[in-house]
Amino acid sequence: MTMDLLFNRRVAVWVALMLATGIGAWFAGLPAGEHWAAAAILGLAALKMAFVMLWFMELLGAPHLWQMVFGTWLLVISALLIGSFILF
Repeated sequence: MTMDLLFNRRVAVWVALMLATGIGAWFAGLPAGEHWAAAAILGLAALKMAFVMLWFMELLGAPHLWQMVFGTWLLVISALLIGSFILF
């Protein structure tokens, strides 16, 4: 295994995604009824979605309009979902 593979940004993003998955699984094991835990899991899911879209679907190389559309969409949907878990 070469050192280039170990320090590849995509590998680092993949490791971050795996850590976020583990943290989300830990939050899921908390007692039921914890609204903040559900909100944290949804927040992690939004972060993971951003990483996948930016790095693995190469949105970083897309025109800025597409980046702004995706960012706005992700922010609105995440706010609605997280808000619904916190408020209800």
